[in-house]
Order: sequence, then C-alpha cells, then structure tokens
Amino acid sequence: MTQPVLRYREIAGLPRLAWLASTPRDAGEVLVYHGSAVERTPEWMVEGVWDDEFRLGAFHRSPHFFGSGIRVEEGQVHFVPSSALVNRLLYCIHQDRILVSNSLALLLAFTGAKLDPAHDYRAETYAIRQGAGRYPRAFLVTHPAIQTFYQLYDESLVLTGGERAFQSPRPRLQVSSFEQYRTLVTEALQLLRANYASPERSFPMTAFATISSGASRAAARTPTSHGGSVGARARTMERPSPTCCDCGRPTSTRGSPASPRTSCITSRRAAPPP
Repeated sequence: MTQPVLRYREIAGLPRLAWLASTPRDAGEVLVYHGSAVERTPEWMVEGVWDDEFRLGAFHRSPHFFGSGIRVEEGQVHFVPSSALVNRLLYCIHQDRILVSNSLALLLAFTGAKLDPAHDYRAETYAIRQGAGRYPRAFLVTHPAIQTFYQLYDESLVLTGGERAFQSPRPRLQVSSFEQYRTLVTEALQLLRANYASPERSFPMTAFATISSGASRAAARTPTSHGGSVGARARTMERPSPTCCDCGRPTSTRGSPASPRTSCITSRRAAPPP
C-alpha cells in the first residue's frame, strides 16, 4: 500500500488556525492550505491539544482532543475533529476530489458554494443533539456540481485507497464513583497541560477557560501547576456598560434602566428642528 503524502501551502490571508485539505479519492497526496500557526510535520498536521505526548502526534487515537488535524498512518489518512461536540469538520466531493476543512466559510469560499437563504439552518446547527453517530451529516448548500456538504462530529473521516470510513477513538468508560471520576479528570488535565506546554511545539500555547461569575461580569481561569497538580488562577472582567445601538451613549444608570431605542428616539423628537 502506498503511503499518502502531506503537502503544505501556507496562505497569508487565512486565519492562523484555519485549514483546508484537497485530495484525490485514493488519497495519494493531500494538499493542505493553511494559516500561519498550524503545526506541521511530514506525517501529521494539527491545531489543537490532546492527552498524549505532543511529539507522537497521536491525536487521532486520543479520547480527549480539542482542535482538529490530519494524521497519516499505515496507508490511511485520518481527518480528525475535536472530541468536543460543539466543534466539527466539514467535507465535500468536488471535481473528483475530497475537500475537508475546519471552517465552513473557507469551504464555501474554496468551492464557490453558497448557503440557501430560504433554508432553515437550525436543522444542521442542532443536528448533533441527536447524538454522536446518530446525527444527519448532510449540510445543505447550493452549487451546480456539489449536492451537499457533510459535517463531522466525534468521528474521524478515514481514507484508505478509494474507500471512506468513519471511526471514533473515544472509549465508553464505566465510572463507578466520584473518586474515580475525579482521578480520570485530573489525569487528563495533567496530560493536556504537558501537551500544550511541550517545548517541541513550533507555536507555544497557553490555556484559559471562561467560567460564570454572575450576569454583570465574566471570569477567566488560567491553569497553573502546584506540586504536580493542576490548579487555576481566576481573573474577573467587568462587562462594559450597555450603550445605545444608534448613538453609543450609555442607556442606563444604576437604579434607572432605560430603553436605548426609546431614549434616542425621544431625545431626537424633543430636539428643535434645524
């Protein structure tokens, strides 16, 4: 079996982590158009973090993978989406080539396909609510030669010769106690931290996560390390005061909320004519 080859072409105008791969159906050569901060090796390409050594590039077998990537292994090409079910890959077949991207906008621009303004895209947006492995993959577009795009959650698209398959590397864990759950989470976080902090990365990463802190502010948590365990620092950020959609002036003061549009319309009506 011929080993597929990854070829890279950086595009200056793309977002730093965007990518689109183009390959013939037999996946002999995969040409990847990408932004400036995508990690690249001869066998794999990734924008993400996972619970294993970075240098191994085994995100296609990782149960905890956040980002997206492409992995060539044993004659197969794996297009790998995030394990988080709010992120996806999209692909289509066009001019006898398979196109895969982590960006809907990029795939639309590359193919010239368009969204259908008469279609209710909540069907595609909420498809994953039907569950991993059970959601409809089709994503409606209008194009003279492309019947549909397809979206991928959880499962990788695996090309072997001219064959397509879908695989999920995530095992079904049996958790019998909170202590076991906490141990699994702690171990995964430690592995994720080692991965994103790896000195072998060409583009260093830091991490943060948002958490709720009430209606008027947001908080960000930045991971830290204390005695080998994962901790966090928290920083709160006040939300800006609401402003009018027309003039930009504050729309309320403490204790006296006001309707922004009514305030502006009222003030304009009260103004003397020029």
